[in-house]
Amino acid sequence: MTNINRASGERAIVVGGDVTDAVFITGDENLVYIFRGTDAEVVRQIVQDTFKSFKPSVLVTHSEFSKSAVAAAEKLAGYWEVPLGRDEVFAQIKSFLAESTDAIVLHGAGGIGKTRLLLELPKLIPSGSSLRYVCTRRGESIEDDLALLERNCRHVIVVDDAHRFKLLYQLGEVLVNPELAGKVTLILATRSVFKDSVTSQLGLPAGYQRKEIEVEALKNPDIDQLLQTPPYEITDEDTRHTIVSLAKCEPLIAGIAARLVQRGESIIKINRDDVLTSYLNDIIHDLAESEYSDRNRYINYLEVLAALGTLDLNNQQLREKVQLVVGISQFDEDRIVERLVKAGLVDRYWMTLKITSEVLADHILIYHFFQTKQADYEKKIIEPFLQLKPKQILTTLAQAEVKGERLAGLLLGQKLQELHHLVNHGGNIARLSVLEWLRDVDYFRSNDVLLIVADIVDGQELPPESYQLPWSNLLEIKHERVLREAVDILRHTYWNSLNYSIDYLHKLAGYRLDIA
Repeated sequence: MTNINRASGERAIVVGGDVTDAVFITGDENLVYIFRGTDAEVVRQIVQDTFKSFKPSVLVTHSEFSKSAVAAAEKLAGYWEVPLGRDEVFAQIKSFLAESTDAIVLHGAGGIGKTRLLLELPKLIPSGSSLRYVCTRRGESIEDDLALLERNCRHVIVVDDAHRFKLLYQLGEVLVNPELAGKVTLILATRSVFKDSVTSQLGLPAGYQRKEIEVEALKNPDIDQLLQTPPYEITDEDTRHTIVSLAKCEPLIAGIAARLVQRGESIIKINRDDVLTSYLNDIIHDLAESEYSDRNRYINYLEVLAALGTLDLNNQQLREKVQLVVGISQFDEDRIVERLVKAGLVDRYWMTLKITSEVLADHILIYHFFQTKQADYEKKIIEPFLQLKPKQILTTLAQAEVKGERLAGLLLGQKLQELHHLVNHGGNIARLSVLEWLRDVDYFRSNDVLLIVADIVDGQELPPESYQLPWSNLLEIKHERVLREAVDILRHTYWNSLNYSIDYLHKLAGYRLDIA
């Protein structure tokens, strides 16, 4: 076995003799195995099986999910052991599970307590059922885990923040698997504004049972009782009354406000956003080494992370751009990330970062960029990062618009017009790229995305273009490949633009490629 240094700085390990044919397998982003000789396929299979044995499971137990959820809750707003005011929701979940429902969509506002409800599921599932939670941070596929499900057992599979999980279609495929038919129930927790989008991504055929449960706001007496229990134990009635008034029945905001009170902060005449800002400023102040410069760096870093959604620390080009925008060095970034993770503001899984709480991420994104305009989204996010993370930036804008941010919608409209122009003047690579970027925007902006698809389907068939893949031969992008992507887009647009989507699916069904 020989190590070889490559010009790119990556290492290759060559296994076998001097045979011209070689088989490549990627171990990680910095290591490539090259197998030579008559036993190359056997060796490759051994290495692949070894990699799989180290691959963390995407389906985790209640204990694993609880450990992560409780740790995040304790750092953000404190964790209350006894759920209050949810008996009716629990009864609905138990009833639907008893009926062998295929999918239960649990929806409500951000910070309403959906994750807390999911922690109570062991008490609600039918006896003998297997309960698993999807760890949305892990892997690019869940198919291997789903293939290992016991065929003679009833399964309940839970996805928290389902609108952020891009592999819902793989879960939908499990429900139509003949070997598991009637043996799997999905519980998908999401925000109410995304419940139809989640159903669309799941792709359930007609005839499958889908139930919805709305998680409504707690009542004021429930919030008041919550504030009297650990970890808050606020005995002053006037203080509790103030927190109840500003929380507007959201337990997360009530918990954060209670934490501020415990830190000696005043919560008189402040609103929901003020609570989140005060909390964030307090934590950042504790982390920063100096009064202003370090503080701004932490805030700037969180603003970028909120807009990008996730940050892959293995992507050096992206990291360098983040460092440039935030105004920090590699050393500064390592220190900032370490402290943000320790404070519970940022979640790190392997080399991927994201803000721990979606409510907090929304606050940073919407409040800083679109409401107070403390940060310029065009200059700070779109100009430096659109080429590096186009899909995520477009999706973030679409979701912000759905949550009521008009400025986000205006920015998205401008970008969609630019992509429309790119499709009309670019080749197949440009067309395919644009359609892939719009994969998660298609549901929210169906009409705009349909215009782009229409120009491709009704337009001229373009000649093939070649694309160089790393460590591989040229990949030829043909018109047929672009049309396949268009079909996937149309699968989502029909929820909001049924007639037009059907028209173009019909056109594609009878499409005949030009023969040279």
